[in-house]
Amino acid sequence: MKLGRIGRQVRTLVIGSAQGDQRRNGLWNDRVRAASQLALGNSTGDGRRAGQVAREAVRGAIGALAEIGGEASGIARDAVMGVVQGTSGSSKPATPLIREAVEGAIRGSLEMGVDIQTAGTDAVEGAIEGAVFVGVETDRAVSEASYSAFEAITGVGVDVGSAAKAAIVGVITSVSATGGNVPQAARDTAKLLIDNVSGDSAQLAYVAQSVVEGALEVQNVDHVFTVSYVGRAAEGAIDGAYDVSEEVGDEVRLAIAGMLENPRVHVGPATAPLLQSLAERVAVYHPQGPLAWRIKALWYAGWSLARTGGIDLAASLAFFTLLSFFPLVALVILIFSAFADPETIETELAHVFLFFFPASGDFFNNSVGYLFSSRVAASIVAIVGIVIGANGLFMAANRSVNRIFGTEPRRLVTTTLLQVVLTIGIMLLFLTSIGLTLVFQIALSISSALPLVSWPVNRAVLLVTELISGVLPIFMTMLAFGIVYRALPNTHVPWRDATFGAIIAVVLFEVGKHIFFWFGNITGQQNLIYLPFSSVILLLIWAFIGGIIFLFGASITNEAASNRPKGIEGTREASSPEREDEGRSESFHATRFR
Repeated sequence: MKLGRIGRQVRTLVIGSAQGDQRRNGLWNDRVRAASQLALGNSTGDGRRAGQVAREAVRGAIGALAEIGGEASGIARDAVMGVVQGTSGSSKPATPLIREAVEGAIRGSLEMGVDIQTAGTDAVEGAIEGAVFVGVETDRAVSEASYSAFEAITGVGVDVGSAAKAAIVGVITSVSATGGNVPQAARDTAKLLIDNVSGDSAQLAYVAQSVVEGALEVQNVDHVFTVSYVGRAAEGAIDGAYDVSEEVGDEVRLAIAGMLENPRVHVGPATAPLLQSLAERVAVYHPQGPLAWRIKALWYAGWSLARTGGIDLAASLAFFTLLSFFPLVALVILIFSAFADPETIETELAHVFLFFFPASGDFFNNSVGYLFSSRVAASIVAIVGIVIGANGLFMAANRSVNRIFGTEPRRLVTTTLLQVVLTIGIMLLFLTSIGLTLVFQIALSISSALPLVSWPVNRAVLLVTELISGVLPIFMTMLAFGIVYRALPNTHVPWRDATFGAIIAVVLFEVGKHIFFWFGNITGQQNLIYLPFSSVILLLIWAFIGGIIFLFGASITNEAASNRPKGIEGTREASSPEREDEGRSESFHATRFR
């Protein structure tokens, strides 16, 4: 085996450090790693030069082992790890370095007669662990090392199945050793390998089966984790196959399901039933795009709301909303009139309340005069009304949301505590939104009255103020909806699902509000029907529409959890971020079947 200068230097250092029985204790692999680093010194060259240096260092370390004798297992892993760490210097190793180091380890191992799959797995492990050690992102290290091993093994005439198996085993064992997300790494590697295989559907199915079989060859004490990353590896392979075509995806999916039903590797009695269940989920799995499942969630949310009596629930919410409206107006006016001119507060509050309650203008104007003329009575009415109205509104919302989610409301003590916290929190959000909007509305009036001499400054202030005063109430409404969707159901609701429902609800709220403004303007003859009660009736109609929108957002939140793609693991808990984080534990020590 002809070596260059770096290769000869590494070989000399390794041979010189191997004295007595040191090869047979735990220091042997450390010496190989240290020799590789020492020979490379502070070489920080990147590109092809760095890759050539890495390849020579790996060959030299393996050549030393061939000359002095010793166990081949793990030598490539530690040589690659030392090279990647040693060539990094003060910067992270470049992509060509990782690729060449892996290729050098595989070719050098083959020249020693090491099994090709063992060589590939060791090289991938060393590259990933070394790269992560010097600060390379795990996903980048995984993609570069696995693809390089796959190319190097197939480049020497070995079939693609063995190459894929070596890559996935190396990825799982090394990512678990570095505390990374093993299921996600398994999925990404499987998809990467399928994406880079050229051939017909049978060839892709063979590679996919080899990937999943390789994942099965990694054993952990907790078999749930084993099935977790086997399932994610199958998911990645199937997703990659469906990217090719629907027919290829179907063939690969059924091939993997068949292999899981009759695995060619030994599995323990605890794992066997889990694999059978996994095979059933694989057989019916079909990847969904981010838009497809959201459209499905919206569709099912409408049907779910209709089945649970959404109209009746919205009517209940509308009644308590109307009951709370006058006390809310009184409370807001009494609070903010203590800090500013009452007439200014009255004018600006009219605009703010029209934002949340279209068609409330007449009702608002008729109420304000009474509030300012009898503040003491208004204060008493406001406090009593808020207590009664808010309590009724909360209880109605609690019953409605839990009916949509198919759960029973919480116990009385828990519900009462939740009611107090949510009521105070949402009231503070509402008052903060109104207060800040008032500040920006007043600033808007002042800006428009400034002299024209500073027109550019005025214009900039005007635009910023208009933007904030328009966006702030929308953001506060979305935040309040999200908190309610997250807290009210008597079940765990992920924030991402609550946020999705809140965003859709706020968008519909804004669209519905503008449509209702238009409706109120064109119904100029409403006084002929409802006479002096027309403004109250219009306010009640809007409260009913708002109730339907609110409940539709809750239904979307519920359906999002059911329709969000969960992968082949197939359970809500398995797909949650909390569940995936379990794959990052440092106690997750994987070993390969040999």
